Amino acid sequence: MLTVRTSGLGAIHNDERLRLLRNNVEYLIPSASSKIFKLHDHKGDLSVYWFSAPKYAEIKVLNELWSHFEPNEVIHFEITILEKVIRL
Repeated sequence: MLTVRTSGLGAIHNDERLRLLRNNVEYLIPSASSKIFKLHDHKGDLSVYWFSAPKYAEIKVLNELWSHFEPNEVIHFEITILEKVIRL
């Protein structure tokens, strides 16, 4: 699970609250930790990128965890992998 934080100036750096969030997700909802590709904090708004569709309970717990760190918005995305078709 990747963690990325971008500031308002576009600088990318790691952040302690994202590490704590990741650790809590891995401990409290281990089923979700293997389904999450990336947690991205941008000015307090969290974007969660999922490999597969999350369960309602997984979303709820993750949103509640983030609200303890930052009361901003949480947006969830499901990643689809596009396959490249090669014609011979």
